[in-house]
Amino acid sequence: MKISKISMAIIAATAVMAVSPAVFAQADTNTPAAQPPRAGGRGGMLTIEAIDKAVTLTDAEKPKVKTALEEFTKAATEARNADQAERRTKMTAARDALDKKMKEILTAEQFTKYQAMPRQGGQRRGGAGGAGGGGAAPAQ
Repeated sequence: MKISKISMAIIAATAVMAVSPAVFAQADTNTPAAQPPRAGGRGGMLTIEAIDKAVTLTDAEKPKVKTALEEFTKAATEARNADQAERRTKMTAARDALDKKMKEILTAEQFTKYQAMPRQGGQRRGGAGGAGGGGAAPAQ
């Protein structure tokens, strides 16, 4: 029995089609490795636990930081619910108010560590001249 060129092409095409579902079922190896949780874990929101871990809060500082975070969370929620044109301004104001309160509460060394913490959206603020690790993020 002779196999013609057309028969060979049909056999090759059938083999490719038979194997292709298995190829597509393979795990995607091009995805980045799992990222460690952000500060606080909830979408990058800062939590008392994350701040305590980063800057080692004293017992006297914890309730003050908790109050500041609660005020920030309220302001951030209001900013998210605002008109699109006002969102950025309100969120920036909320972050600035939190930073101001944290600077009053924390020691200079703690505040430096606090500024180095990852922020919502993956941006970092602080450092020399406000340069951050957020790429094209505007300097503060």
